[in-house]
Amino acid sequence: MEKRATILVVEDDDDIRDMVAEILEDYGYRVLCAQNADAALAILRRDRDIDLMFTDIIMPGHLNGVDLAQAALDIQPHLKLLFASGYASQAVLAPLQDRLSSAFISKPYRPRELAARIAALLDE
Repeated sequence: MEKRATILVVEDDDDIRDMVAEILEDYGYRVLCAQNADAALAILRRDRDIDLMFTDIIMPGHLNGVDLAQAALDIQPHLKLLFASGYASQAVLAPLQDRLSSAFISKPYRPRELAARIAALLDE
C-alpha cells in the first residue's frame, strides 16, 4: 500500500482552514491543521512524517508564514512548502529563495488548482 502524503495546513481563519483540510482529504492526503505559527511548530516537532506545509503568509502573531517556513525548515529541512495569500506577492518569498524552491498560490484558489500545485510540489 502506498503511503499517503501528509500535509500541514496553517491558516488562522477557521472556515478557510476547515475547507482546505476537507479538500485535501478528498484528494487522499492525511491532513494536520494549525491555527497559527506556534501551533504549527509544535506539530512539526512532534510529527516527523509531514511532507508539505501549506501556510498563509499573512497571519496574526509574532511569525508570519515566511518566518514560520524558515523556523520549520530548521526542524524539518526537507519539508516542502506552499504559500498562500490574497495580499502578498512573490517578492515576500525572497528570503527563502536560497534555501528551497518555494511555491505560491494566490487566494482565492480553486480546489483543483490547490491539489495540482501540491501534487506537483510533492513530485519534485
